[in-house]
Amino acid sequence: MIQSQLVNHILTVTLDRPEKDNCFTCSMFRLMRDRLKQAANDNDIRVIVIDSRGEHFSLGEDLQDLANSELDYRHPALTFMREFAIFPKPIIANVHGNAFGFGMALLLHCDLIVADPNSHFQLPFIRRELMPIFACSTLLPQRIGPQRSAALLLLGEQFSAEQACHWGLINQVCHRQERDLLIEKWSNQLAQLPELLVRQTKQLLSNANAINDDVIKDEWHLFQENINIPQLQD
Repeated sequence: MIQSQLVNHILTVTLDRPEKDNCFTCSMFRLMRDRLKQAANDNDIRVIVIDSRGEHFSLGEDLQDLANSELDYRHPALTFMREFAIFPKPIIANVHGNAFGFGMALLLHCDLIVADPNSHFQLPFIRRELMPIFACSTLLPQRIGPQRSAALLLLGEQFSAEQACHWGLINQVCHRQERDLLIEKWSNQLAQLPELLVRQTKQLLSNANAINDDVIKDEWHLFQENINIPQLQD
């Protein structure tokens, strides 16, 4: 479900559950968390690239799998989110197909993002009777303002790659071959830069986003309180 490959200081992590549109399961959260912990302390890894197999980048969380898990503070989704939010090295996302729900929320924590012209994005948490998680409620207003954020989080409006680029949520829009070349260029450049300076600059950028552990835990608490597990099991 999660594949990884390390080449020239660049770790490519691939979401590999195409038959379920790369919807995250507890096992995937756990694997991603453990891989991030290892990568954070591995001096041979300087950049992470997140890619995916199949039609879509990720259509969110696997709600059936979620329904069968204990939603406490040890849940792999929460521990993954906390690890991802503080990851000290650059993260690049290569998006094709759609990124919905958690798939879109994850992108808010990536440093550089390139997407296919046909990709679409959506945060339909409330439409699915779920609370937004992964600091969406804080990051979105900072990036695109409160009114536009309300349309995306309250109404769950879908938006295109071109709109996402115009709003500053992603860096560039291009087709697969050009995307791959661009990501290769970005990742090689980052891998060759002074590692300490890259880490410190990312830390300063993270401070500017004003995201801390409390935000993610508070959202998770509300997620726990409001989730309708019996409905998910129907």
